[in-house]
Amino acid sequence: MVDSTKTDNNQPDRTTPTGDGPPEPPSDALAAELAAAREVDPHGLRVLIEALSPRATEAGRAAIAVLSVLLRDDEQVNDLAVGQLAGANAVVALTDQRVVLASDRRYRADAFEFPLAPGLEVEGWQDGAEATVIVRDKADSVTLEHVIDRPAAQRFAAGVELALGD
Repeated sequence: MVDSTKTDNNQPDRTTPTGDGPPEPPSDALAAELAAAREVDPHGLRVLIEALSPRATEAGRAAIAVLSVLLRDDEQVNDLAVGQLAGANAVVALTDQRVVLASDRRYRADAFEFPLAPGLEVEGWQDGAEATVIVRDKADSVTLEHVIDRPAAQRFAAGVELALGD
C-alpha cells in the first residue's frame, strides 16, 4: 500500500511506501532514464571515474577512452585505477570478465588483457603518496606505476582477489 498524499504539484505521491506490501516498481520514466544511461555508459565507467581524484581523472582521460574501445559489449567494469605504463598515462580495469590495461601512449596505445582465471596474480606496492600495481599470469606481466589514488590501487587488488575467489 502506498501513501497517496498530495505533492506540491497536487499530484499523488506514489513513492512513499507505508510498509504494507512491496514498493511500487520504477515508473516508466525512471525505466527510460536507466535505459538511456546504459546507452550512454554501457560499461558502468561513469561512477568509477567520478570516484577518482580530480588529478587521476585528468591524467587518465585518454587512457579511459582507449579502455572504453577495448571493452566488450556485454562487459561491466567493476573497478579501475590510473597510473603510468612505460611512461604513458594508463588505466587498469577489473571487469566481470577480465583485467584490462590501456595506455594513452602517443601513436600506439598499449593494451593488455588477463582473463579472470587461476594463475592470475595482482600485487600492490605503496610508497609515499603513490602505489604500484603488478598484474601477471603465466604468460605475461605488466606493471602500472605511479598510481595516483592509493586507495583505488588497494581496492583494485582486493577486487581481483575477490573475483578469483582467493
